[in-house]
Amino acid sequence: MVLVKNRLWFELNGARASAAFDQDNPEQIWIGRFAESSLVVRDPAVGSEEQRRLSVLPAGHAQGYGTIVSTGSMPIQVR
Repeated sequence: MVLVKNRLWFELNGARASAAFDQDNPEQIWIGRFAESSLVVRDPAVGSEEQRRLSVLPAGHAQGYGTIVSTGSMPIQVR
């Protein structure tokens, strides 16, 4: 049995393909089609120019990591 707390999971199902994002694995997204499925991993070294522009951190660092490192604090204060 796997215990999952506060899970954030998005799944989009369409006529030609489906996609699933799991916040526990924020660097990847699953794309499923009738003939095949694939796991797409975020990597700033690949993709279109627009994708590379939006992916400014090395693979393995969550997107909020740069904000914490540059400012020294979390962008949202929880009280």
